[in-house]
Amino acid sequence: MDRRDVVLGQFYSLAKRDAFANVDEIARCLAMTRRNLHYYASSRLGIAPKKLIKSMALRNVMCQLPSSGPHSSSIADIAFEHGFESPAQFSMDYRKHFGERPSETRRRYQ
Repeated sequence: MDRRDVVLGQFYSLAKRDAFANVDEIARCLAMTRRNLHYYASSRLGIAPKKLIKSMALRNVMCQLPSSGPHSSSIADIAFEHGFESPAQFSMDYRKHFGERPSETRRRYQ
């Protein structure tokens, strides 16, 4: 197995474990520079680490939306739990990524 595959597996594991992880912290945990991590991710996965972290966080929110009914956690609270600080920015990112608003996803699965 190529070292890059091992590094990317560790990157994925760290990003998945910590919703508030950022590229600098992950690179530091992997004992490499941010630039090298970017190179490894881009060359193997075709996506920058920062975009991959955001994509994983968006997917985690999407998976949690259906299990939270209208009287439980708000969408903004769920987004915050997964590292998003601005509800407006989260909503725009979610719509761009999935093609629908988070509230539409929640409604669809109720």
